[in-house]
Amino acid sequence: MTIDAEKKYPISEIFTSWQGEGLWSGTRMTFIRFAGCNVGKPIVGTPSNLPRDSKYKNTASYGLLPIWQEECTSWDGRKFLCDTDFRVKERLTAEEIVSRVPEGIIHIVFTGGEPLLHAQGIDYIRDLWIDKIGWLPEDGKIFHIETSGTILYDYPEHRSNWITVSPKLNCKREMIQRANEVKFLVDENFDEEKAMELYKYDTDGDTIFWLSSINGLDSLDKSNMDKCKEIAERHPTWRITQQSHKIWGCR
Repeated sequence: MTIDAEKKYPISEIFTSWQGEGLWSGTRMTFIRFAGCNVGKPIVGTPSNLPRDSKYKNTASYGLLPIWQEECTSWDGRKFLCDTDFRVKERLTAEEIVSRVPEGIIHIVFTGGEPLLHAQGIDYIRDLWIDKIGWLPEDGKIFHIETSGTILYDYPEHRSNWITVSPKLNCKREMIQRANEVKFLVDENFDEEKAMELYKYDTDGDTIFWLSSINGLDSLDKSNMDKCKEIAERHPTWRITQQSHKIWGCR
């Protein structure tokens, strides 16, 4: 693989905090958020003229929307408001990105937007970081990729990879099969039957399936969380997660 060491990648933000969702909830990690997304798109209109009963089912959770908001589409066609600002804030080389990871961190999360728009860069950053720290823990996954599952990724067969798929429109069957965990976003219109179709893609039976409520910008949506509990009662192998970092008051 030919790598341009001087290539700069579009970055929205890099920060260190605690993972709030899924199996690694409560684990301190450095999050590298790449800019750009192949699913989200800008909303037509302004925060003040979007009605509370619009097609965006979680609009009422916000009152007036944040300054930046994009429309996202779930794997089953539901429209909802994405609360992540993945616009370009700076452009950095792989070495500059690695230099932002604090000493002592053993978990790096590549997220977005859609990080796999920059899959080659992720592989290069991984290699640079391995060289920098000089070792890999033998008993843990340290590279996390949070993806919509819409881009095929032939990631290196290494035990330190952890793939989280939060399925969006045009999610690939192969990415469900390759995932370590799959996170279904749940609101009042969640399609349980279609979720079962994705669940059946896990032919090995070794993927963790989570139910996570679609929430407001800085709070949890109780009705959506109740929906998660209702669904989980019918599917004993599925688990409930939440955006705990919103409760903890951190990123």
